[in-house]
Amino acid sequence: MSSTNSKRLKTFLQDAKDTLLEAEMLSYTISNRVVKRVLSEKIIPNFINYLTYLEIEELNNKEVKFYLKKCISEFSQIAEFNNETMQLNSKFRRLQEETNKITIVQK
Repeated sequence: MSSTNSKRLKTFLQDAKDTLLEAEMLSYTISNRVVKRVLSEKIIPNFINYLTYLEIEELNNKEVKFYLKKCISEFSQIAEFNNETMQLNSKFRRLQEETNKITIVQK
């Protein structure tokens, strides 16, 4: 992997970790039980699996996209609850686009 790609991956990984932190914080602070449950039981665990593949640089493994797709699928239940969930959903979708770009570069 070139140093440019390595730096890009590190920056991307940090953005993804920041997004995880946001999701975790929202799951602690939100009062709606359905949103809290979907975040803490479905979205966050799948996103942690996604991050694990990023950290070990298994970008072309099919599970990378699978776990992120599961997160986005689960967001369909809660995305329009309030502005915070809509913004977080948008961040997950941007991560999906960037993941697709990075995996293409890696091939």
